Amino acid sequence: MGLDMYLDKEISVKNWNFEVEENGKFTLTVKRGGKKYPHVNTKKVKLVTQEVAYWRKANHIHKWFVDNVQGGEDDCDTYYVDVEQLKELVEACKKAISNVVDGVAVGAEDILPTTSGCFFGATGYGEDYIRDCKYTIETLEPELASEIGYFQYHSSW
Repeated sequence: MGLDMYLDKEISVKNWNFEVEENGKFTLTVKRGGKKYPHVNTKKVKLVTQEVAYWRKANHIHKWFVDNVQGGEDDCDTYYVDVEQLKELVEACKKAISNVVDGVAVGAEDILPTTSGCFFGATGYGEDYIRDCKYTIETLEPELASEIGYFQYHSSW
């Protein structure tokens, strides 16, 4: 048990009838055990969802999503996340860990505060906090550069 957090990206792969093959129609293949999986009609697939990030008990990241994306509602629902919002999260993470002294992110509580909750993990600003901020930066920056797809955040505990 604990706080599990997911950021997914949906990419539209629907092939429209008016598109010409050489102009970039999608071709999908689904395999299982190295063999074509017959139970998915790839010509009817409209969206591909990929997991961009997974956090476990990174309650400061979760609090940021609740406050900045979910309108304060911590309800384990799925929320659309704008690219600009994700850029803000990355910048908050960078700023929060910009002053580390003796393994503690000094001043981070004013930038990206932790929050407590049922099985939400530690609320300090040490090694785990810093690691989760670095993971967020390293994971999101390449995704934000692509500008393809729609992001969604959800959590569970």
